[in-house]
Amino acid sequence: MALAYQLEKKGLPYLLLEATGKLGGLISTHKTIDGFQFEGAPNTLLADAEAFELIAELGLSEAVVYPSAVSENRYVFKNGRLRQLPDKPLRLLTSRFFSWATKLKVIKELQLVPPKETNTNETLADFGQRHFGTEIVDYALAPFVLGIYGYQPYQLSVRLTFPHLHDMEAKYGSVIKAFKAAASTTARKKSINFKDGLQTLTDALAKKLNSVLLNAQVTQVNQHQNGSWVIRYQQHGVQQVVEADDVVFACSLKATASIVNDINPELAKEMRAVPHKSMVGIHTVWKKDSHYHFDGFGALNPPVERKITGGSIWVSSIFPDRVPDNCRMLTTFAFISESDAGKIKDSKSPFLNNLISGAIQELREIYNFESTPIWHTIIPWFEVLPQYGTALAKVWDKVGELPDGLHIQANWYNGISLNDSLKKAVLLANTLEKQQEPVS
Repeated sequence: MALAYQLEKKGLPYLLLEATGKLGGLISTHKTIDGFQFEGAPNTLLADAEAFELIAELGLSEAVVYPSAVSENRYVFKNGRLRQLPDKPLRLLTSRFFSWATKLKVIKELQLVPPKETNTNETLADFGQRHFGTEIVDYALAPFVLGIYGYQPYQLSVRLTFPHLHDMEAKYGSVIKAFKAAASTTARKKSINFKDGLQTLTDALAKKLNSVLLNAQVTQVNQHQNGSWVIRYQQHGVQQVVEADDVVFACSLKATASIVNDINPELAKEMRAVPHKSMVGIHTVWKKDSHYHFDGFGALNPPVERKITGGSIWVSSIFPDRVPDNCRMLTTFAFISESDAGKIKDSKSPFLNNLISGAIQELREIYNFESTPIWHTIIPWFEVLPQYGTALAKVWDKVGELPDGLHIQANWYNGISLNDSLKKAVLLANTLEKQQEPVS
């Protein structure tokens, strides 16, 4: 949608083929008659200057809302209770969150010199271990990346998840020094939402697009002898064909694999080999019978603590106007392995019911709720989290082998976030525009 909008602005012809009956992908805002409002997947947009420019173009500047001040605080479950995670090196050294051994490791990290060689296949766990030690990997890095990618640091590649880390290390040695230097020159992103939810953004984009086909399932892409691309798709049971100079894949990795199989079978094989996880969002509303303070954005559960869920976002603390005054709302996430993905498709399955009841009991224990939630609902997303690890790295390295005219614009390539999608759309639209310019 973001790419189509950029092409629309430039006056370049395009056709957006959407496999489902609605635009917007995973982004969805839900409202109940009781006055509750919650998000289906992303809860906020971490916006940079370019995102704010797009928001202004769409006439949404007045609709932007910012999280409450307490949202700066982040909590992590450690040794039986929630503890506030230090957000700056100095606070890390003065707080009781980490041991003295870890604090000493952080001080020594400031003295590291640039390495002679870089391991391009290094995992985030190995990188973090080298710089900060096990405790920070387990209780800071692991819950953080789990909340973004759905996987643990040892399953994730530095090159894919944080591609600038090795460059920063090569220049400064110390990652802390590198971040401090970057902070003085890099504009800080702001976490935002909209009065009526994140769907406000996708709805506004949809209204700007004049060339969209819904329920159009692409089945095959082949290259014509004249160099153009022939796209075949099914719509309402009828086979359709359209030709184009360029084709952009903005679909899942598995969907892309099935379409490019005839073009590059080896690449399609690598795509199918990438592990995926599913996710269940468990939205709960509670009476204010807990004495917990809820003064933050939310809390994360490190994998070493062996919790059922990965953590919770404290919706009623971030955006108090989204729930009645006498209630608290939490959005809790559980990540489901590939082998268990099919078990959450049936709303009555024992696996799903056990997951929900277990998650609710876990919330009661963590936050000391005296009663069960007065209301709850779930939103499952199937195989939406590709593992940003070794298998995906092979795909990235082979994407360049695609013929000219085929492009990738998806959450599994060059950035997983919503803001990444907006930025990639601008870059690709500019590239496609230049291709239209006559050669002097």
